[in-house]
Amino acid sequence: MLSTLFSSSIRAKILKLFFNHPYNSYYIREIALKIDNNHEAVRKELENLELLGVVQSNIKGNRKHFYPNPRFELYKELRSLILKAGLRSQAEIFDKMKRISGLRFSCITGFFTNNKKAGVDILFVLESKQEDEESKKFVKYLEKELKKEINYALMDLKEFRYRENVQDKFLMNILEGEHIVIVDRL
Repeated sequence: MLSTLFSSSIRAKILKLFFNHPYNSYYIREIALKIDNNHEAVRKELENLELLGVVQSNIKGNRKHFYPNPRFELYKELRSLILKAGLRSQAEIFDKMKRISGLRFSCITGFFTNNKKAGVDILFVLESKQEDEESKKFVKYLEKELKKEINYALMDLKEFRYRENVQDKFLMNILEGEHIVIVDRL
C-alpha cells in the first residue's frame, strides 16, 4: 500500500522505519541493513526526504544520522497514515488479541497512537489476573512481529473498576488520551 502511495518502495520502507521508531536516529548503512536495500539507493531517498523536510540529519562522529522531523507540517498525519497502514496489514494480529480468554477490555495507545502520556502501548483488562499467560504470550508474539519492545499493563476487572472510580492518573492518561479500543466487554 505505502509503496503504491509513495513512488518508491525504498522510501516507503524508510518512512515505516522512522515512524515506527520516531525517537531513534540512523546512519545510511544502518538503514540500508534494516530495510534490506542498497545504501546508495537509501542515500538518494534520504536526500529527497530531507529536501522535503520529512527528515532531518546531524553529524555524530564521522556519520550523518537521519531522524524524522517532528516539525514537518504533515508529521502527525504522515505518521498516523504509516502506522494505520501497518496496523491494517496486521489486522490478523489484533484478531488474535480478541481471542485471549477472560479478556474484558483492551486498547492500544502509546507507540501505536503517539500518546506519550499513556506510559504503555497496550492495556489489558482481564476477568482475573489468573488468566494473564495468554496476554503475555500475545505481547511476545506482537514484539516479534513488530520487531519492537511493547510496554503493556495487565489488570483484573476489580482493579480496573477501582482505578476508574478514583480517577487514577495512569488509567486516565490512557483512556482520555489517544487510544484505539480493540476489545470492549465491560
